[in-house]
Amino acid sequence: MFKLAGNKWVYVYVLVSLMVAFFSPSLLPAENTRPLFFEGRAVNGEARIYQGCFYLPLSFFSEYLHTAAVWDKETGKIQLQAGAHLLTMQEDAAEISWGGEKRRLAATPRQAEGGLWLPVEVAKFLGVREEKTTGERLSLSWEKNYLLSIRNTDYQGRPAFLFQTARPFTYEAFLLEDPARLVIDFQGVDSYPLLTGVELATSPPVTGIRSSRFSEDKLRVVFDLSRLAGYRIVEAAEDPAKLQVVFNSLLTDAGYLPAGEEGGPLVYVETSHPVSSRSSFLPDPDRLVVDISDATLAGEAMTIPGDGDWVEQVRISQFDPHTIRLVLYINGAHDHVAAAVRDRPNRLEIRPTQEITGIDWNDREKRLQIKSTGPLQEEIRKIPGGLVVELRDAVLTDTVQNGGNREGIKVATEDPSGVRVEVAIPEGRAYDYRVEFAKDKREMVLTITQLPLSGKVIILDPGHGGIDAGAIGTRGTREKEINLDVALRLKKRLEEAGARVVMTREDDSYLGLYERPAVVNRFDGVLAISLHANFHPNPKVRGVEVFYHPGRESSRKLAEYIFTSITKATGLTGRSIKTDKEMVFPRETQMPSVLVEMGFLSNRQEEELFRKSEFREKLAAGLFLGILRYLGGE
Repeated sequence: MFKLAGNKWVYVYVLVSLMVAFFSPSLLPAENTRPLFFEGRAVNGEARIYQGCFYLPLSFFSEYLHTAAVWDKETGKIQLQAGAHLLTMQEDAAEISWGGEKRRLAATPRQAEGGLWLPVEVAKFLGVREEKTTGERLSLSWEKNYLLSIRNTDYQGRPAFLFQTARPFTYEAFLLEDPARLVIDFQGVDSYPLLTGVELATSPPVTGIRSSRFSEDKLRVVFDLSRLAGYRIVEAAEDPAKLQVVFNSLLTDAGYLPAGEEGGPLVYVETSHPVSSRSSFLPDPDRLVVDISDATLAGEAMTIPGDGDWVEQVRISQFDPHTIRLVLYINGAHDHVAAAVRDRPNRLEIRPTQEITGIDWNDREKRLQIKSTGPLQEEIRKIPGGLVVELRDAVLTDTVQNGGNREGIKVATEDPSGVRVEVAIPEGRAYDYRVEFAKDKREMVLTITQLPLSGKVIILDPGHGGIDAGAIGTRGTREKEINLDVALRLKKRLEEAGARVVMTREDDSYLGLYERPAVVNRFDGVLAISLHANFHPNPKVRGVEVFYHPGRESSRKLAEYIFTSITKATGLTGRSIKTDKEMVFPRETQMPSVLVEMGFLSNRQEEELFRKSEFREKLAAGLFLGILRYLGGE
């Protein structure tokens, strides 16, 4: 069409590029830049001037004006969230939506060098004013020292409230009664109009938050409380325009559990949020003193009776505005542990340290026996090369400790108070374990059992896949999907029993007829199974069929076990066990193998069953049981 010669193509390319740069409405040429200052300090960025209008980078709005800024580069949509108000714009468009109202900008948002730039007019909507601008820089500042935001945050596991003002401030905080409330007066701070309508999450003891102008130069924020509670105000050294308010946790419940009840003897304390504690011992009479930090008693001081065994009584009171004190009058040993329950961080338990009086390992029976003076607090987990039993709140007696490491197990102590028992198990050996406890949980017996299919390799072949959908039922059910789903369910069961499972495919991929046995024969498997769903021109034909290659006795036995187990597990009709010397998969595989037709997609009733997850699980269960019986693992 064009017949330009030589370097004319280059000239055309340059001309087009220049036209795009100068005439594209969405790009912001860097005609001129100015250093940008905000509140008297240089900003990380610069201002640009285009057609007489100042532009600010999008990052300025989020970093300095505390807005949530979102820009969709594909659609050009821009959103700024300031307080409860949303400002919506579009690249190269003057119309904006501000709090649901339509307005027009004197200049439009534009792109430059992969970034977005907004006209300075947008910042003025957010309460920013332009100082007298010199020829060398653009200076901006807040119109007033606004309270810009109040946000929910977290402080040492307790909910907190973070205040952000425009400039540094002074404040005064105090509690009031009838009704209970915390008051914070911010000196020289103004209410930010855009903060109106912001909703904050509250939790005990806070029931609500409100703010208002208290005097000409004072903004008052009030926390409504369910009851008077201690609090802390945390000032941010790195930013004097920030303030964090944190309330104490509330003690909501406490009690004593004697030996034999839920791991007793122990004293428990329930709080609204996680707490920390420190303990000490006082003699004459023997007492444990446990101080819970940053906590408030939700009620009057209380006394909880003990059982006279470990604890006579527990007294609980508010020691100071930030500390709840528990005094346990005890009998005997005072070694103890005070710690949060692992899966219940709001529950603190105080219990005597248990002495481990016996650790015995029977290598022949693979049995570990542990005895203690109190209820065992155990955690058991598998690790590479073995099994670990971690005993919390426990110490070893001299007799056990001097026993050192035993053949097959390793015993060690852990800080601050715990015992670790490692049981060595050879690499590659699949195993499971069971645990039995004495009634008072002062003794446990852990028995290790080898999994029935440990060390065995089993190959599964989900028929069809990819471009080959296989049979398709009247409701559109595709065989390839049924085959893969059942195979994956069966794989999970086999692996849980210790087997290593190889799949010819684990996704919707295609393999040729001879590729499948080729994959199987690469592995030293004990058996291979190809899974299929059948089809017949006669829709009344139904039931399970299992095929194997004639003359292979091991494959015949596998077929019989599979056939019996799958029909029993599913209730399907057992059609037949057949030999077929032309069927590729059973013929070409070099190990015991079968091809299982799990039912007929051409039969409406069986198609409906195939579509149900619970039925496919029954198929997997039947196949698994047949394999287990064939390998003698049942």
